[in-house]
Amino acid sequence: MKFGTMTFLTTLILTGVLTIPVRLAAQSSSSEVTTFDAPGAGAAAGSGFGTFPTSVNDGGTITGRYIDANNVNHGFLRSPSGDEFITFDAPGAGKTAGSGQGTFPKSINKAGLSRDTTLIRTM
Repeated sequence: MKFGTMTFLTTLILTGVLTIPVRLAAQSSSSEVTTFDAPGAGAAAGSGFGTFPTSVNDGGTITGRYIDANNVNHGFLRSPSGDEFITFDAPGAGKTAGSGQGTFPKSINKAGLSRDTTLIRTM
């Protein structure tokens, strides 16, 4: 019984101590949630189409994919201010309607570019 109580108390104390830095960091940082849709993204309710951000760099440039009304995936880059929105398709990416094929960006570097061709997968 004593061992179980000690284990419980140790777990309780460690959990409390380890969450303090997380709470302080969350309280001291400012954040903002911005919603957006890629131009051409399908918008039918319940369709599964839409805009799916996958990565943001330190400068605030966002990359990801969107699924159009034909169920084809396309890549996008969104500027930190939201003024510029670039859509793209990787060379050789499938574009057959209804297939779910297309471009799937995975990551973005500090310059806002993908230097590693493995980061963009095509189907």
